[in-house]
Amino acid sequence: MGRSAMENAWRETEDQADLTGWRSGYIQKFIRQIGSAYDFLFEDRGAKFVANEKKFAHGNDWAVVTLQAGQLLLRFVRDRGEIALHMAHSQAASRWFDAESLCLLVLFNEQQKTGKSSVLRIDAPPIADVLRDKFAELEIALAKESVENTESTLIRIGELRAAGALDVFHVQPAPGFLSSYS
Repeated sequence: MGRSAMENAWRETEDQADLTGWRSGYIQKFIRQIGSAYDFLFEDRGAKFVANEKKFAHGNDWAVVTLQAGQLLLRFVRDRGEIALHMAHSQAASRWFDAESLCLLVLFNEQQKTGKSSVLRIDAPPIADVLRDKFAELEIALAKESVENTESTLIRIGELRAAGALDVFHVQPAPGFLSSYS
């Protein structure tokens, strides 16, 4: 049986990058979880593991794993059983955003284009589904020339939610991790 696209990406990266601390058992388990839940990043987008831009002291349950898929950088962080995903554009790697907020942004922008109602309702699918289906939109939102507009739209979304003018309805999380919105 052949290796998966994630395993191939790991083998290539392991040979080329300085991944100090990534070989411990708990990080290897985290990498397998990422590969299982986000296999489409490796299979469809050619994701590669990349060394973190700064050294993180991995310990206990804490782990940071960064991927590059297309023009997106995806930083998976596990801390005390909680997992977060942050994203940045490879050309604007100093500007990281929470994946849940970015997925809401893409869904919000899509709804604005249709001009539906004044009280907005977003039925939020799992992050992995939005990432798979709206990958190009996320790349555009994080591109250097778009990031200022992205920040202002995220602020507007927060204001609309606080004012009760935007409801985000959550779907049942998919099995695995990083699948629901907060």
